[in-house]
Amino acid sequence: MSKEVCRICKKKATGTEESWVQCDSCESWYHFRCAGVDDDVENNDWNCDPCLAGGSSKNPPGRILRSPPPNQFDNSNILPSQNKVEQLVDNLIDMDKTSDGHIIPDDNSTANKNKLMLDMLEEKRASEQRFIEEKYKILLQMNTLNVSTDGLFQTTPASPSSSQIAARQAIPKELPSFSGDPEEWPMFISTFEHSTSAAGFSNVENMLRLQKCLKGRAREMVKDKLLLPSLVPEVMSTLKMFFGRPEHILERMIVKVRKLAPPKEKLESIIEYALAVRNICATIEACSLTAHLNNPMLVKELVDKLPSNHKLNWAMHTRDESVPPIKAFSDWLYKIAQAASTVVTPFSHRTSSVNTHDRCAASSSQVSTAQQQTNPKCIACESTNHWVTQCEQFKSSAVEQRWQVAKAGKACFRCLKLHRNNCRPKDCGVNGCTRKHHPLLHSENVPNLANETGNQRHVSTHQGDVEGNQFFRIVPVTLHYDDNEIEVFAFLDEGSSVTLIDASIFDKLGIKGTPSPICLQWTGETTRFENTSVRASIQISGVSSEKRYWLNNVQTVKNIALPKQTVDMDELRSKYSYLKDLPLETYSTQPMLLIGTNNWKIAVPRRIREGKWNDPIASKCMLGWTIQGSANSNRHVSMHHCDCNWRELHDEVKEQFNLESISPKKLLSSEDKRAVEILEQTCQNKCGKYEVGLLWRNDLQKLPESRTTALKRLQCMRSRILSEPDLFTKIDDQIKNLLDKGYAKQLSEEEAKKEETRTWYLPVFITLNPNKPGKIRLVWDAAAKTNGVCLNDFLLSGPDCLNPLIDVLLAFRVGKVAVSGDIAEMFHRINIRHDDMHSQRFLWYDVNRNKINTYVMRAMTFGINCAPFIAHYVRDKNAEVHRQQFPLALDAIQRAHYVDDFIDSMSDEQKAIEISSQVREVHSRGGFEIRNWASNSSTVLSYLKNDGDAKKQEPVQFGATEKVLVPTKREVLQVLMSIFDPLGLLSCHTIGLKILLQKIWRSNISWDQELPESLLEDWNQWKLLLPQVATFNIPRCYSPRMSFGTRIGLHTFVDASEHAYSAACYLRVSQKDEVDVMLVAAKSKVAPLKPLSIPRMELQAAVMGSRLANKIINVRNLRVDDLTFWSDSRTVLQWLVMDPRNFQQFVMHRIGEVLETTRVDQWRWIPSKLNVADGATKVIKNPCVDTWLYGPEFLKSEPMRIKSYSTWNIFPIGGAYTEPSQTCLYIFSDFKLNAKGLTCRQQ
Repeated sequence: MSKEVCRICKKKATGTEESWVQCDSCESWYHFRCAGVDDDVENNDWNCDPCLAGGSSKNPPGRILRSPPPNQFDNSNILPSQNKVEQLVDNLIDMDKTSDGHIIPDDNSTANKNKLMLDMLEEKRASEQRFIEEKYKILLQMNTLNVSTDGLFQTTPASPSSSQIAARQAIPKELPSFSGDPEEWPMFISTFEHSTSAAGFSNVENMLRLQKCLKGRAREMVKDKLLLPSLVPEVMSTLKMFFGRPEHILERMIVKVRKLAPPKEKLESIIEYALAVRNICATIEACSLTAHLNNPMLVKELVDKLPSNHKLNWAMHTRDESVPPIKAFSDWLYKIAQAASTVVTPFSHRTSSVNTHDRCAASSSQVSTAQQQTNPKCIACESTNHWVTQCEQFKSSAVEQRWQVAKAGKACFRCLKLHRNNCRPKDCGVNGCTRKHHPLLHSENVPNLANETGNQRHVSTHQGDVEGNQFFRIVPVTLHYDDNEIEVFAFLDEGSSVTLIDASIFDKLGIKGTPSPICLQWTGETTRFENTSVRASIQISGVSSEKRYWLNNVQTVKNIALPKQTVDMDELRSKYSYLKDLPLETYSTQPMLLIGTNNWKIAVPRRIREGKWNDPIASKCMLGWTIQGSANSNRHVSMHHCDCNWRELHDEVKEQFNLESISPKKLLSSEDKRAVEILEQTCQNKCGKYEVGLLWRNDLQKLPESRTTALKRLQCMRSRILSEPDLFTKIDDQIKNLLDKGYAKQLSEEEAKKEETRTWYLPVFITLNPNKPGKIRLVWDAAAKTNGVCLNDFLLSGPDCLNPLIDVLLAFRVGKVAVSGDIAEMFHRINIRHDDMHSQRFLWYDVNRNKINTYVMRAMTFGINCAPFIAHYVRDKNAEVHRQQFPLALDAIQRAHYVDDFIDSMSDEQKAIEISSQVREVHSRGGFEIRNWASNSSTVLSYLKNDGDAKKQEPVQFGATEKVLVPTKREVLQVLMSIFDPLGLLSCHTIGLKILLQKIWRSNISWDQELPESLLEDWNQWKLLLPQVATFNIPRCYSPRMSFGTRIGLHTFVDASEHAYSAACYLRVSQKDEVDVMLVAAKSKVAPLKPLSIPRMELQAAVMGSRLANKIINVRNLRVDDLTFWSDSRTVLQWLVMDPRNFQQFVMHRIGEVLETTRVDQWRWIPSKLNVADGATKVIKNPCVDTWLYGPEFLKSEPMRIKSYSTWNIFPIGGAYTEPSQTCLYIFSDFKLNAKGLTCRQQ
């Protein structure tokens, strides 16, 4: 430095004489006053303070250094800046001390020294900053060139420095959890690196930290390396390779921002959105992916989410072209957020304001809240005595009005209460509804076709010629739109000029599209308008290919309804060798996309594999391989197609093994109530015939088009008519008969073209009765689907009014004189009102079979689901109308009819004639005609005879026909289900087959697999019992003494074994010394699949017996004087006299049910040898049929006595049968359980 400038004060030398001193090391000049020296310095060596601080010169004599030079200890673990600063501070302290340790007095040079030290510190800080920048620039280059960075994670020393130990007190040791989510990586790696550097964590400590923080997929990737501390660098390198890629982190951040809800006018949402954008911008910069800051599409997406006024402000904002667009947008939006945050109240301030009277405020708040919760208020009638859910006015209103009341009252739709907190109710539950609303707000404006379709069995009764299995070109594809994708099946149809897709697919992909209504035209000038169709272009790819193609001008349609196709590739590969190596999978699906000729380039076959002339063809297009053509060259005629669900059959048969079979009656549902209301309003007698309205599910304005389906079905029937000429004549005669009787009407062309409010065309098919050869019955198919719906979907079936067949048959055996008849054409005798009858149109050919005519059924048709309920309702209402004039007919019509059959029995011929005459007269006044009279009395028969249709009743016989059956699981079930025994009279024979079927079920063989040897032996043994069934005869009437002064008792026997349990009821009719005993009904069930103990099985038999007896005593015209129940289970009898609440639930509930319908003194004990119910609990090689039908011998004696047996150990034998009020035999009174076993006391 020149002498003209002092290094400390920076002043130049003046002309006046000044004193200067020069440093012996750096040769810099200083003023005496600046350096703090005097004239004595000329005789000594002198070094300036900077040289002394840097150690560049020898220490002056007498100067003592406070610390050794830097090179005398290892500071490799301390940052360079830390080393120098500590040494500098030590030297500065030494400079202010004399040789003897005294501090130099403060003088004019102190300020200069301090200024010099600050300058030096600033220079060192700048040097350190440059060091860090250069270091990270080199690391970035290494990362770009994929250079190994293992050296970055050097082993830390075993003993950290004092500063690192101090840092551990402030830095938490735990790392944030990391599960492999790219969003978690920046925080995780930053915390790991900075905490390791600042606190000096060793590899051992880092390994412990990693073992705690790594979760999920991240832990799975390195779980084998989390064992040795030396593997920490490798663990971090592996995690960085899989999860630390910047592009993945950025992609996740972009997706997250795209999913953000667009900010609204509220300032809080603007602030949240600005912070989210700022985060993604910071992530881009941190990942050094600055190219993404210029992504115009991302800027457009971010700007499109803003409200309109903010979009305009951004457009008017002046931007610096040197700043990337996303960075500029983030900075601009953040400034808005900063301004908004100054006027927005923080969320934590939403609590109540500060009150100096804290206790009073809290108390009043609690009281107010309690009052709000306990004081009800109805939003419908504004009453404070009940909630709206208890309001009768609200319940009686229509569902639409309830919704309006709930909306007006601002009530929660889920619980119908006023609250602000979250509501977590259960599903609606009405008719299986899973929506989250209150049951009082449930409505069914649209039929729940999804649920109904799942329970339907698809059956086709028309005839058709089929060339094997026909395959269309259907291929699985993946549709892409933005970040959404969905897998569907595409139908490749070169006969279509447009590409169509189901509208639900666009909704799932979030595609809005451009409105573009279209008209679809098919053969026969069939058209379909899609007014809500939209058009858009989407990307498509094969499911196993990542290459995408564009589908242009794709139009949406509602319910595209393409044909469902099933392809079993395992079966095809076994038949055709050229298909074995093709990448095709088995599927059964319905296509949701139809690719037409406007996108045909991706559907054109590029490769083809084919076999013989009629074998299937495999072709490959850009989307993958497809199968097309026929899979069978053998021509066959299909008369009946049934798509059977074997799983449903399996579950139904398994249900037969359940414990309970009788469930309580259900109350009328809302749909049943509506059905009854419609008939009450529309049912009326006009000119001697009843007219009703159909039971519409809701008030629809118009039904969809259905004539096309009816026309196709008629054309299908034409092919059968051509092959069977007599069939056309029979059908044509049936239709002429309908026209002649006024049941149907032919419409003119003008009337046919006129569409009524509810117009529906019903396809017609025929049914054949094997017992009536040559006779056909027309059925109108109301289950035929048109555009995915059928007529039955719009109709209510109504409640079940059918009398149980067992009740009718039990009453049929009471009286001595039996009478039966049936109503002719019962359904057709009821007319449909004019507003609804056009929903029963049908098509048929003229005489020349060339022209198709349109007909409408005026009468009710076979096939609609509401017909049975309407018929029963009209029949019973007609009897109710005439009950004053014909009182005896009311009970006979309402309770002695099974559908259209009248089955009854009376005590004498006179009464039979009187009741039958009234029944016939009442039916005739309602438009019904009863015919085919039958009776076991010639007197009654001659009186009821009309047109020679009466006939004498023949005795019913049960016989067995020989039929060779393949002994498989299917055939055993076929035999069992073909036995119709509603009264259980054959239970002693059928129980063997039920037990066998259950054994077959446990063997887990398939439906068509032959029975194993052990089961085959049981099958053959059961077949040996069939000849006994041929001689099985039972009188119709219980006893001819029923009408005299007799005493009638009902005796019920119950028993169980490990295989089954049963109950049998016998009617004991006694008159003086004459006694008749007859089996009334029986019931048997196999044991459940889950094993039960024998006492519990006996208890289940007691429940069955009480239910069966309760049903019998309620039979029409049957008087029962006393009840007696017989059981050979002492355990069950003891349970009955004890408190049911002392038992477990299984026993408690069943004992309670038994005691609801019986008394304890009605139960008797009987030895197993006399218990006739035992014959229906196991397989008996030679069952005694007489004992089964007419009961045990002791029931036939008068008075009733039981023979003594020496095997009866507990009770004395004997005792006469007496009145129920007296002691009969010996009743269990007291049981005690001690160490020796079970003992009892007699009474």
